Amino acid sequence: MYKSSSSIIDYYNKKYPSADSQNIEALFRYSAYNPLQIERHKKLLVDGWLFHNLPCNFNDPFEFKPKLNWPESKSIEEPGLILDLTAYYQLFHRTLSEPNTKQLLRDKSIQGKLKRCVIEAYQSLRVCCFTTSHENPLSWAHYADSHRGYCVKFSGRGKVASQARRINYTDNYPELTFPLITQMVKFLGPMLSKSKTWEYENEYRSIFSPNHERDIKSHIELTQNIDLVEGLELKHDGECLSLEEDEITDIYFGANMPDEHKKEIKRQVKKGPFTPKFWTASISDKDYKMLFHRYK
Repeated sequence: MYKSSSSIIDYYNKKYPSADSQNIEALFRYSAYNPLQIERHKKLLVDGWLFHNLPCNFNDPFEFKPKLNWPESKSIEEPGLILDLTAYYQLFHRTLSEPNTKQLLRDKSIQGKLKRCVIEAYQSLRVCCFTTSHENPLSWAHYADSHRGYCVKFSGRGKVASQARRINYTDNYPELTFPLITQMVKFLGPMLSKSKTWEYENEYRSIFSPNHERDIKSHIELTQNIDLVEGLELKHDGECLSLEEDEITDIYFGANMPDEHKKEIKRQVKKGPFTPKFWTASISDKDYKMLFHRYK
């Protein structure tokens, strides 16, 4: 039989812990810098809005595309599917009346409809990716334009970074089991699972739904309780989350970043609410390590 909502929440909190629960002091985000796209950088550094991307723009084509595990007829998992079919029917028809579940189970198109519903839900989410170090040469190469960009340090006590969830790196492709709509915390799994080939990134993710208010209202109507992640409740403008003035603490400039670009970032930061320390990177001539010095 399927698990209760409370046990499911406990399971996912342990498997995909928040930065706060892990006592993470800081998270880092790498960025390329293009002076022709200065407005994008100003939105973060001056206006205090942290951009969250859409899954369709990720560099990993497996992201947010889970397998739906359909139960066999009369199996112990089938009641979970019936719960979802009932919820799906009620949402679609905007009614709390009970549908004819036997008829719904005979509807061969229902699997396709439910799958489209799930994929559309994933594709509408907004995601921001962090890591736990500013010293990873691969991250500088892949996400900061071959060390020509910069890296921002976010306080682990900040409202955004503290709620970011740790990625689980695994060889097992993510699956979803029923019920889903009435146990929405299960959706965390495919959001926070990646192949072990990406393990070097040591990634944490901030996730929010632009449709949060609507989703919560529907969820409460169906289940009479709330088990969605807290991160969905933060202030947003549809594609960004709002930061407070103490959430950005340091900015690191890449080893190959032109000095005029460093100066421009400093100028922009002075216009905003943040007061970070600035650092510039160089490479060691003794080993494969990066060195960081204060930038005035």
